[in-house]
Amino acid sequence: MKYLFLVPVMALILVGCKPLYKEVNPDRIPQTGSKLVVHSFISPQDTALLVKVSMSRNVLGESVPFYRLDVMDANVELSDGTHSVNLTYDLPSGGYYKINAKLFPIQEGKTYTLKVGRTGGTAVLGQTTVPYAVPLQRLEIDTLAATSFVNGKIRMYWNDVAKQANYYSVDAKVNYDMITSVRTGAGVLKDTLIHASQRLRFDEPFLTDQGFDGQPMASPRQEFTMYPSYYGSSPRLLRPILITAYLLHLDSNYYKYQKAVEEWNNDNPFTEPVLIPSNIQGGLGCFGSYSRAEFTGKIGN
Repeated sequence: MKYLFLVPVMALILVGCKPLYKEVNPDRIPQTGSKLVVHSFISPQDTALLVKVSMSRNVLGESVPFYRLDVMDANVELSDGTHSVNLTYDLPSGGYYKINAKLFPIQEGKTYTLKVGRTGGTAVLGQTTVPYAVPLQRLEIDTLAATSFVNGKIRMYWNDVAKQANYYSVDAKVNYDMITSVRTGAGVLKDTLIHASQRLRFDEPFLTDQGFDGQPMASPRQEFTMYPSYYGSSPRLLRPILITAYLLHLDSNYYKYQKAVEEWNNDNPFTEPVLIPSNIQGGLGCFGSYSRAEFTGKIGN
């Protein structure tokens, strides 16, 4: 009898359920044309100035592959208010508009305007003021080292610039030498010296000075592991191992954009939708800037 009871109950549940979505006539959705999308982040420490230009892709309508959205015929001009330079399209660099930074050195404290347009179209504009570099005061390295691997934690320290809002990003890289056995063409194992590097990504790379104005600041303590087993057989790490920490002082445009992109890439299905900010007038994207300071520490003698 209990089966006879469950059937009508389930029927009532199914009848009472309503779909969580509602169909909308596409004709009732406002239509917008494609816009120029511009991305560029400049720094006094860069060796090349790069600008990526593409067209936005509409959500509705024909699906267009991303590679077909790149714009190769744009006019790209970078100006500091007194001098200006035109960037040219460079396919080998990945489809960026590019110029050697020596031809137009970026300076801290200056405001730059980026103008991008196409023949017969309206130009879009972006503007950024380059922050001053903030020196790192100290790099803390705690390690547990063995012959073929290193486990450790790193943390960097600096003094915040007072009486202004500051935005930071932290990063690090390890450079090391090792001797490993590599099999030659004759099938003989031979000890070989290899120079290698590894990026140490922080789980929380973006910080602000909110609540720390003008005070000493520190990055999160980041764990890392070096186990270069993919280099030949029985690798032996040589000392010293060099760890270089990078502190990027970001302008607000760069910080807000990268922070939003980081949240948008979150795999958590329960997170709220993220609106990606843009400071490109008449278009989409981000024109930002940063200055970089670095500090190198050693593991071993």
